[in-house]
Amino acid sequence: MKKRTLGFAVLTALVLSSISLTFIGCEGDSGDSAIRQVAIIVAGFYSNPNGDIVQQNTGSPISTMNLLQTGDHLEGIDNNGIIFKGTIGQADSTSASITLTGVTTAGNKGTIAGTISKGSAESTDAELQGTWVEPSLFSTVYGQASVPSSPSNSVNVSISPSSASLTNNGATVAFSASGGSGSYAWSVDNGNGSLSSSSGTSVTYTRSAAGDNGVNVTSGGDSASVTVFQP
Repeated sequence: MKKRTLGFAVLTALVLSSISLTFIGCEGDSGDSAIRQVAIIVAGFYSNPNGDIVQQNTGSPISTMNLLQTGDHLEGIDNNGIIFKGTIGQADSTSASITLTGVTTAGNKGTIAGTISKGSAESTDAELQGTWVEPSLFSTVYGQASVPSSPSNSVNVSISPSSASLTNNGATVAFSASGGSGSYAWSVDNGNGSLSSSSGTSVTYTRSAAGDNGVNVTSGGDSASVTVFQP
């Protein structure tokens, strides 16, 4: 029994160490960093047909995970209403490595580290396999979901309105995106205007100085731009 306990402790320590190194290596990719576009969409409602997504965790069981995606940024909401945040690591059109971190209803930090895969870029069936790690608990993760097909098969992204003119500093205009993968990353060309957000379907542009400016959106490998005229 002592040998099994020791082996479990060593395995858990190795997994925790690996996850820690992953986050240290990605420290520059904080919430304030640019959103990286990836070639796969993993957003969907994940469940396990044979039980809970997380085999064992402290607090209430984690049976489902509604996963949202903006580029390589992930946000998951479990069946207990708890929000998990994470990122996509290595990815191609059929698979992506992910990490998601949140807390259990018992207040313990938990991390999902695993892979989401599809049979092909055109497939809408996704499978999540990985591990769940808490400070004193280690178990498996498994879930299935229906997801959009690869971004290369989606409709081109567009911005509305197609242009705007602002004559006074502090003036604003709202832009909205459509098409693409449904996940949008926004940016501006220079510093004479700013956006209310770097992601989402709609953003508000605010003029801060004279000079025309470009507003850009990227979604699933496709992009669109409009010009804000600022005489």
